[in-house]
Amino acid sequence: FFAALTSSFCVAMDAPPPLSCDTFVSCFDGTTVFGKNSDRPQEEVQNVVYVPGAVHNADQTVQCTYISIPQVGRTYDVVLCQPHWMWGAEMGANECGVVVGNEAVWGRIPATADKKLLGMDFVRLLLERCNSADQAVDCFAGLLEEHGQGGPCDIGTSWSYHNGYLIADAKEAWIIESVDKWWIAQRVTQKTRNISNGLSIRDQYDKVHPGLLDFCKQQGWWDGKSPFNWKVVVGGEDDDGDDEAEVSISSSGYDRETKGRAWLQHFSSKNTKQIGVRDMFTILRDTEGGISMEGAFRTTASMVALLGHEQPRFWFTGTPHPHASAFKPFSFPAADEKQALQQDKAWALVDANRTCDPAKLWWRHENGGANRAHDLLKLEEEYFDCRSSDAFLKATQKEMTI
Repeated sequence: FFAALTSSFCVAMDAPPPLSCDTFVSCFDGTTVFGKNSDRPQEEVQNVVYVPGAVHNADQTVQCTYISIPQVGRTYDVVLCQPHWMWGAEMGANECGVVVGNEAVWGRIPATADKKLLGMDFVRLLLERCNSADQAVDCFAGLLEEHGQGGPCDIGTSWSYHNGYLIADAKEAWIIESVDKWWIAQRVTQKTRNISNGLSIRDQYDKVHPGLLDFCKQQGWWDGKSPFNWKVVVGGEDDDGDDEAEVSISSSGYDRETKGRAWLQHFSSKNTKQIGVRDMFTILRDTEGGISMEGAFRTTASMVALLGHEQPRFWFTGTPHPHASAFKPFSFPAADEKQALQQDKAWALVDANRTCDPAKLWWRHENGGANRAHDLLKLEEEYFDCRSSDAFLKATQKEMTI
């Protein structure tokens, strides 16, 4: 099924694969709310995975999805939304309160199926290695320069793409966008920001590959005189206007990025301080606007994070269809709880693969989760404020009985 589905997709710039994934952030007064829907092939299982940090020897390597790279001396605890077949992740968080979500993007340079680091590998690497969003930007630049990006993004196909990222901590958020070896980064200065599969950085940026502008002049893409517009020059796209313009959630005909911006503006104006976690749930559940996707590509997992004055808090569905799923809380364990959490047998409930198995959360949800939406929302409210390190597992166990 997947080979037939994705073999018809062309990664050339004039016929990109279906657009998918939406990532959101709101930063205000030392508090950050982050949310992402991961949209992937409809039967690709995406598990919630906890990986404790570790100290590593100087000569160690780490096996990513396709290639091995040198390991660092210390890695942080991470929680990941991980497609079952890969090493990396679509989104996740670490114990330092850093969150990362990636998006497929395209540009003038075709993506390569040559096996390098996947965009999802970068997500996990940044979370394991970085204690701030700013550090993650520099870490990404170094990893991309040394190892490159590329490789099939699904099993048995050559479907490949470039990658953009939204990275945040309690203090700030960054957008990174990359095409082949070239990258650019923008610190988020407005209260809210979202990305949805298109290059979004224009002529305002804070960090950039040192050779990018010269390369673009050599290619004849940029005259070297006009302001350098990444979306136009490297993306080969028209600059379609002001991405900060006011839009209304009641209007129709918007693309997903504009609809997402409308939701952020709606809740930002409604709340005098900060968009709330439940507001982010609402955004991710928007089926009419296409943010909660259905079809051959659909939303297979969702995540929300609250970073700020208290211990970082996270919520994961671990199931498709956020509009008919429960967001379940996760908190990183204290040092003396790590071993017990790692060995908790309830993790087996969220360790599924492509084989339909009703004893696993993802497949249990597939076999009737939409019919249990009311009960799942009650479960979500019951566990919403639970901050114990095993809250996600307890909620998952209860969900399996509904």
